[in-house]
Amino acid sequence: MDIGTFFIGGILALIGGCLGATVSALGGFVLLGLFGVAGFLYMFITGDSTWNIVIASSVMLKPSSCFLGGVISTAYARKKTLLKCGKDIGRSLITFHKFRIILVGGIAGFSGYVLNYVLDRFLSEKIDTTALTVMIIPLIIKYLWKMTKTSDCSASSHAVPSPYRFFERISSKEGKVITSILVGFVTASVTLLLMLNKNTAPFAGAFMFYVSALSLYFVFMGIPVPATHHFSGTAGAITAYWLSLHGNNTDIMTVITMILWGIVAALIGLVSSEILGKFFFNEGDIHVDPPAMGIMVTTGILVGILPLTGVYHTDLIIQSLICVVLIMGLVISKKYTVQ
Repeated sequence: MDIGTFFIGGILALIGGCLGATVSALGGFVLLGLFGVAGFLYMFITGDSTWNIVIASSVMLKPSSCFLGGVISTAYARKKTLLKCGKDIGRSLITFHKFRIILVGGIAGFSGYVLNYVLDRFLSEKIDTTALTVMIIPLIIKYLWKMTKTSDCSASSHAVPSPYRFFERISSKEGKVITSILVGFVTASVTLLLMLNKNTAPFAGAFMFYVSALSLYFVFMGIPVPATHHFSGTAGAITAYWLSLHGNNTDIMTVITMILWGIVAALIGLVSSEILGKFFFNEGDIHVDPPAMGIMVTTGILVGILPLTGVYHTDLIIQSLICVVLIMGLVISKKYTVQ
């Protein structure tokens, strides 16, 4: 990347962070889903991927810029006692009419862009560096601003609880597991279909992630829809990666193995987000995103570590058996890991 391109990216990230502060972190993430889904519809109709490359995949809407800008500016508003809850990521901060809050979001977006760029230099294609960025910066701010004590978010009449918390209202442990399995299954199947189309193949792994992001719009409407992007994002990533190694054929054993890996990814996303959420999200007055942590761990394991073992090149029956064992272990572990 030359200096000019890096500079332009930085400006877009700054704007994206300001956008996240303006419409809220949650609103910025929903926008990502909206433009992402629209991009796929545009590709289906025209065969042109320009929309996805220029808009949906732009630095401005990237979670490490836009979503992160909303998260940090919300924490700043809480630090200045303008909010009663630092996790109120559904609150548009432009209503305070204070430019410095929006500017903090912009600075956070730019910081996320720089960190993401550095991480990509060392960890690209080994872990989801965007998710890692979305985890690291709020953790730094959490201790830098001494926001380690949890406030009573229910005390804020304007608070829109984190989508991550909606699971606690509508689902048992078993419900979470079933949801992750279903999302993993659907994501793997849809990703395969998109991989078979030459126009959508390069972006196939991201489609269901965009759908999950867009579904959070219902949170604004007061409908308790849970966050599922740490299921669809991980399942889409591993499915696209696995198919790149085995080809886009539809033999029954290939399809079964692919779906099983998708389910494994979704379950790891659930378990890891729940475990890390207990340590980093539950305690503190800033939104350290559990789904981002789940995506980070899952991609690190399935795309970063497992390829080194050669497991993806073993016989499909052996891979399927490995997946079944992993699924059983993850389902059993819910008793100790899932809240």
